[in-house]
Amino acid sequence: MGLVRQQLVADVSVGAFLSAGIDSGALVGLMCDAGQSAIERVTLSFAEYRGTAADESPLAERVALTYGTRHTTRVVTAEEFTDDLPAIIAAMDQPSIDGINTWFVSKAARELGLKVAISGVGGDELMGGYPSFRDVPRWVKTLAAPAAVPLLGTAIRRGVMLVGAPALRRQPEGRRHARIRGTFPALGSFAGA
Repeated sequence: MGLVRQQLVADVSVGAFLSAGIDSGALVGLMCDAGQSAIERVTLSFAEYRGTAADESPLAERVALTYGTRHTTRVVTAEEFTDDLPAIIAAMDQPSIDGINTWFVSKAARELGLKVAISGVGGDELMGGYPSFRDVPRWVKTLAAPAAVPLLGTAIRRGVMLVGAPALRRQPEGRRHARIRGTFPALGSFAGA
């Protein structure tokens, strides 16, 4: 809680980006526990997802209601997404899905007059929340025995080159080789998986 309390020290109001995830919900709870009572929560909702299981806003709104703070759900339309996409790509330092969401939630925060906001981005890494945290150890365990067979990885790569050659030829040369190497990493190692 001490680290969250330190992040709340500012000359302006500190808001929070609130999704339906555990990480941002935990941050909101810690902000309240640290004595931050007037927190503006901002949640994104995409018009195409409204009323479906993919819409995070109802759960985020329940979290905000639980802590009794101000909350805004900002709806992004397909038209706004298309209009903003060139500026998003220009501002992005590397390809990222989180970068697009962060762009829109930051835009919403700015519209509300917020200059500082706490985000749960990175919490999935900290809490092991991505499927790869479960899948990679399983791949390593499953592929450990085949990895011990000499030249099996090379044979698989060559087989893919022969079977998939027509589809691979349609791709630019650099992507073609990267895809082959990426599809069949060193079997049985964490680095390869």
